Amino acid sequence: MLHLHEKLPERARSRELSLAFVIHNMRTYEQEHCLFCYFDQYQKLLHARKITSGMRDSVEISLRDLVCEALVTNTRSILMTHNHPGGDTRPSPADIEQTRAIARALAPVQIAICDHIIIGRSNYFSFRENGLL
Repeated sequence: MLHLHEKLPERARSRELSLAFVIHNMRTYEQEHCLFCYFDQYQKLLHARKITSGMRDSVEISLRDLVCEALVTNTRSILMTHNHPGGDTRPSPADIEQTRAIARALAPVQIAICDHIIIGRSNYFSFRENGLL
């Protein structure tokens, strides 16, 4: 488990700075990784969890575990990030469907997905900025 707050100073635990940290660190991974950042009602980072699949192009995510972890940490919103080792940041149909499935699973417990970011080697794709959230 990766705890971003152990590497970031207290004042840097905002959503924006957490995202900058994640983008910088995930862009060079050779396998696909997924990182969920859990935020409170003030957009302060509570917890981060990295999921790896051991595969080059996919990550398994348990919806049940994700929802349980969000509830236990009293999360109000989640920032989803994952990398595409090949560098192409366009979301695949599986990326889009998985994001929708996670949003549907979190909706009944009033936890929002603030964004889903796909990280490439030199750029990123935001679901929110591109109207997919």
